[in-house]
Amino acid sequence: NNSVLPISVQNNKAVDAQYVYKKKCYKCKVIFHHQEALKSHLKNCSGKPVEMVSPSPPPSTVAPVQVVNPKHILLVGEFYYGRVEGDWQMQRQEHKTNTTFKCQSCLKVLKNNIRFMNHMKHHLELEKQSSESWVSYTTCQHCYRQYMTPYQLQLHVERAHSPLASSTNCKICELAFETEQVLLEHMKETHKPGEMPYVCQVCNFRSSFFMEVEAHFKVAHDNTKDLLCPFCLKVLRSGHSYMQHYMKHQRKGIHRCGKCRLNFLTHKERVDHKINFHKTFKKPKALEGLPPGTKVTIRASLGGTVSSCNPCPSGNTPDAQPPKPAKSKPKPPQALGRAKTAQPKRQQEARVSKKNTALKNTRIGGGPHTCIECSTEVTDFFSHYPMISNCGACKYQTSCKVSISNHMIRSSGLVSFSKSLSCLSCDFLVGALEGDKMTKHLTDDSDHVCRVIERKGIQLICSS
Repeated sequence: NNSVLPISVQNNKAVDAQYVYKKKCYKCKVIFHHQEALKSHLKNCSGKPVEMVSPSPPPSTVAPVQVVNPKHILLVGEFYYGRVEGDWQMQRQEHKTNTTFKCQSCLKVLKNNIRFMNHMKHHLELEKQSSESWVSYTTCQHCYRQYMTPYQLQLHVERAHSPLASSTNCKICELAFETEQVLLEHMKETHKPGEMPYVCQVCNFRSSFFMEVEAHFKVAHDNTKDLLCPFCLKVLRSGHSYMQHYMKHQRKGIHRCGKCRLNFLTHKERVDHKINFHKTFKKPKALEGLPPGTKVTIRASLGGTVSSCNPCPSGNTPDAQPPKPAKSKPKPPQALGRAKTAQPKRQQEARVSKKNTALKNTRIGGGPHTCIECSTEVTDFFSHYPMISNCGACKYQTSCKVSISNHMIRSSGLVSFSKSLSCLSCDFLVGALEGDKMTKHLTDDSDHVCRVIERKGIQLICSS
């Protein structure tokens, strides 16, 4: 209805000179009743001219005008994500040096801090390939989350770490969700507007994305003594202490933050991180200048699912409303290919109950024993048959850990997880699923050559 509502005055007589004009945003068609609200909206929505609705002659008697709060539509990225540049003066004053670092494992000397960091990742990759542990086939090489099966890991990698942008992914957690609505529920319950949990401890560069902080460190703090831990973003300045800290992340229990991808060595570090970094650091730019009472609507994509938020109070940063309580307690949003740490207690108890605890006290006697499934020698029954394992893609079930591992690798096509690509001319290393990065590297440096590293050795050598 594009009719104009005139202002009523005393004795129900309308004044011809006073009308309320409905003004509509040219792009999103949202109607405003106040010029200031419209101006503020256009700063973030569109610079196109306002569509004016022509007034019609007023009737003799009209109803009083009800002023409706203007509506503001934002995408998830505009409302929740952000980035704050670091202290450039501190970066300029930082002393650049050609300090070398010596690896205590292979005694190789690296020319600068970035090469030493890449070298440690190389060691970690080779260690996983040479390990027969089930963990090496169920751990994400990007965010180091652990999953129950290789099939669940494959789903996570394909959807959460795909180079293609998706409107159902949380870029803070690096998790994929089934629908946009589930993503919006996750963002309301887990994150705050302008939340930037990833911080460079050298210059205080902050971002909602882990990859931005890692890329910033390699560009801004190269050729220094600073070494960045890829698990918790702690900065160390000694090669020996860095290696010790790096290896502790492999041996100690995981203290994973439930709101981002970081892992910590102690429970205290994780609690301090959640308190200090998982909050609004800076008010989103799209909310600056909005009048009090503005209703903010969050969308996962243009024309996608809508999530409404509280009206913006004066001087306060708006936060997403929690979902309305239902009669039955709603289930929290779950990511596709859930990690081990995200499982409810009931499922964990059910999984523990499948363990073959009766085999712990079983003694082996009467000579060597051979497993009829995998044809390998059994030295300890419980370690070889620890629990009943099910395939996530079919109905296959077994207690032999070697057989379920081989079955998962064959059925889900994850042979590539046991391989990586290494440049022979420098320290550049990528996983087997990141061949495009190695191709770009070889294209930029035509004299470099690479090799495919397999668990049992080098399979082939190829040049650019």
